Amino acid sequence: MHKRYRIQDDIYYARVWLVVGDYDHYEKWLMKKYKTYGFDTENHGNPAMQITTITHQGEKYYYLWLPTFEFSTYYFVDLAHEINHLVFRVFFLRDVLIDDGNNEAFCYYFSYMYRKFIKKLEDIFYWNKTDCKEAIDYMKAVANENIPRIND
Repeated sequence: MHKRYRIQDDIYYARVWLVVGDYDHYEKWLMKKYKTYGFDTENHGNPAMQITTITHQGEKYYYLWLPTFEFSTYYFVDLAHEINHLVFRVFFLRDVLIDDGNNEAFCYYFSYMYRKFIKKLEDIFYWNKTDCKEAIDYMKAVANENIPRIND
């Protein structure tokens, strides 16, 4: 089984969904809904996480699929990786040039979408302070400069 959650994009109005659950069920749902194998996925086959772009009746739809999500570096890094792909695809769709002259637009939109996904994941997986204590303590220590950074 899988569940889909709409991610509201009030900047570029991209049609974005977060999909959590069984990949085979999700793939069958995609094929039934869009009646095609013509969707663009990465790591097709046995992915850990992936972004799927579908063009249907002239519109683009973006699905970020993951089997589950845990409060760990591995999951946050992979999520950031997939959201980067999403940002590139949305910018391409909206004819937004990506270069050194507008890198702030890319960074702000990435941050905006990352926060949207994290908030949705918090709602889905009900993280609590006990689950997050180690990561929160580490982030506080870095913020207070109690832990040396790479360039220090």
